[in-house]
Amino acid sequence: MGILKGIVRFIVRVAWILYTSFTDRFLLKGRIDKYFRKTANIWRVAILKWTVRKLGKSPVLGPDILVTGGPYVTIGDNLFAMGRLYLYGADGEIRIGNDCSINTNVVVGGSGGLISIGNDVLIGPNVVLRTADHGTELGELMRKQRHKRGTIIIEDDVWIASNVVVTKDVKISVGSVIAAGAVVTRDTEPYSVNAGIPAKKIGMRRK
Repeated sequence: MGILKGIVRFIVRVAWILYTSFTDRFLLKGRIDKYFRKTANIWRVAILKWTVRKLGKSPVLGPDILVTGGPYVTIGDNLFAMGRLYLYGADGEIRIGNDCSINTNVVVGGSGGLISIGNDVLIGPNVVLRTADHGTELGELMRKQRHKRGTIIIEDDVWIASNVVVTKDVKISVGSVIAAGAVVTRDTEPYSVNAGIPAKKIGMRRK
């Protein structure tokens, strides 16, 4: 049964790649109608369902979503992912909540650790979430040293703007805003606005 499932998954993946490579080329040129947009999304959803442990209802997926360690990835309802999304869950765990929106070229690197993303989270383009660092001790090449692994917790109603990096062992608390280009190396306060390298609180959200 496992071999048959693997063969079916391979056939579906190849067909999906061929189909979306064709349709995406025409999408960029503005030549494709709503029918092809819907069918492209159906293919992407089908392959992602085969790949991850759980995919919730009504996802909208752009092109080029790459998953490793799919059995360690769970995704809630109403995910909107614009494309070029990389989910690395091998030997770790990635959890994405409901009603999340993820822009293009986002890396969710949970290998060997845990990344938990809450509900109603907005993630801008070119964001990197990474739960592992290279070892940096002297006396041995860094590429040969073991990774140091940890966790990233992103609570509900968070906005992470473009080009942000979040390192391991960080909690981004409920309602936080992370300004563009920030590097988050420590926990944030609820409903705070954070910016800089390393990121620091520069204000609070207000009514």
